[in-house]
Amino acid sequence: MSHPVNSTLSLLERIRFLEDALDEAQERIRELEKEKFGIGWMSPGCLKLTPYEERIISALMVRDAASKDNLMAAVYADRFEKEEPSIKIIDVFVCKLRQKLSRFDISIETIWGRGYKLTPEAKQRINDLSRVAA
Repeated sequence: MSHPVNSTLSLLERIRFLEDALDEAQERIRELEKEKFGIGWMSPGCLKLTPYEERIISALMVRDAASKDNLMAAVYADRFEKEEPSIKIIDVFVCKLRQKLSRFDISIETIWGRGYKLTPEAKQRINDLSRVAA
């Protein structure tokens, strides 16, 4: 049988190792999310977007069009709960985003039966706002 102090030290070493491995895994997840979903892009502050709204805009900025499933994955990629909100929440986010973006003459277009997209002009306006804000 091991000595109690040695087993405690060994347990603490294992915990530190697992914490380090978790940190590395979380960083890799962030990198993959950024590649796949565009997560990590920072919107211009003047848009006053919530973190979830930023994720939707990010996903729309890096692809021609995004389905609601794509946007759900982008918004909730870091959630580990079994139950996600209803996919209708994407419609709510897009509605709120349209209100915020309209004052900058930026619109999110609906592709009926497929999802949403930003036109090249809308993407350019967002990029222009990002440069001005930087």
